[in-house]
Parts: sequence; C-alpha cells; structure tokens
Amino acid sequence: RCTIYPNPTSGVFNVQMSQFENLKMKDIEIYNMYGEKVPAHFQINSFSNSQIDLSSQPAGIYFIELKTSKDNYHGKVVKE
Repeated sequence: RCTIYPNPTSGVFNVQMSQFENLKMKDIEIYNMYGEKVPAHFQINSFSNSQIDLSSQPAGIYFIELKTSKDNYHGKVVKE
C-alpha cells in the first residue's frame, strides 16, 4: 500500500509505504504529463517514508512509480 500526501502539493510531498516495504531513492521514478522522466530531490525520512521535492518543476500532474521487491505501485500528484 502506498500513500501520497499532501495532494495537491506546492512542490514538496511525502510518499509512505506500508511498514513492510523498504523504499530507496532508486526505486522511485517521476514522470510529467508527457511521459518524460523528471528530476526530483529525494530525502529518505525513515524505512518506509520518503519526501520528494518537485519545487523546480512547473505546475501540473505528475505520475509516481514505486518499485519494491514485492510489487510496483503507481500514483499521481498534482503540483499547484
């Protein structure tokens, strides 16, 4: 299970996995509305929680892809 908050965001948001998932920076990919991978700054806050900063990106919808050892998760975040 994956939770993305706050959504919508002004640029910085959190991605939280269930307590049984180990989240690493290389496991997170972010794409814009055109399917282009975008750069983002990541900070691993805990075993299953990461903070992502899209402040340098324009407003719009971004798609998050999380790859774990168990499954892949997809979500989206709106940057205002």
